[in-house]
Amino acid sequence: MPKSYGQLETVQITVKLPPKTLSYVRKRAEELGSQTEAVREAIDAVYMFFGLPDRQVELLRADAKREGKDEHGYIRELLAKRYEELLLEGAKKK
Repeated sequence: MPKSYGQLETVQITVKLPPKTLSYVRKRAEELGSQTEAVREAIDAVYMFFGLPDRQVELLRADAKREGKDEHGYIRELLAKRYEELLLEGAKKK
């Protein structure tokens, strides 16, 4: 069942998505109850830093600003750094 939100404004948009992304949206829509909820969740995840507490989000946003990055660039960089850490961990185990 879709989440219940407080006051919302309705915006109707049409978005062209690559097949891989559309497949993801459809899969999440089955789990969440609607494509609208799946898209809303994806937008909120990035914009709201995956539901972290406000204090953490404020510090991360300040760090992103210092780095000159928006949310996407900042999260992408963090994930890339973690990927490199995992590669190093895997190399140490061999």
